[in-house]
Amino acid sequence: MALHFINLDLSLRVELDDEVLSQHSVASPQIVAHELALSISDYVREHAMGYYPALDYFRSQGGIDADLLDAEESLAWLACRLVREEIQKKLRAAFSTMKFLELKAPAYSMPTVRPGQNNAITQLAQHYSTNVVKVDMAVSLIQKQPADDNLLRYARQVTARWLKHSFKGLQVQAFLAE
Repeated sequence: MALHFINLDLSLRVELDDEVLSQHSVASPQIVAHELALSISDYVREHAMGYYPALDYFRSQGGIDADLLDAEESLAWLACRLVREEIQKKLRAAFSTMKFLELKAPAYSMPTVRPGQNNAITQLAQHYSTNVVKVDMAVSLIQKQPADDNLLRYARQVTARWLKHSFKGLQVQAFLAE
């Protein structure tokens, strides 16, 4: 009987419990995100911008307290590290191989909220929250049958089952690797 080595790409969106980050950090993730949202909102209003730029804009242009940006970066790094360690620990036995391709905090992407929207500060603070991490990884399985849609469903279900108690929220997508 032939064995099939099947390579898959997994894309996960993981939400950590706020308390987990708070336990490992001296800064409160909620306070940092809220203060960042207030500072950026003030900057945008003062400069008559019609959008909220990504955080990298403020690294290069200034205008926001560098310590606040450092705190955000530190919390994002911590969140990515905690997520990576938990996924490695829990999924090690589920797949033949695992390789992390990218871990990133969506807080560093361009916010979808616009100045003047209802609850703009609250939505902006949620965007800058470091408790969400996007994970892209490559995994492989050894199966007796070739890859099909059932295998993708199986990979999503196994990943969700093994990680469901580790995170506050979890979304999993699986794709056949090219």
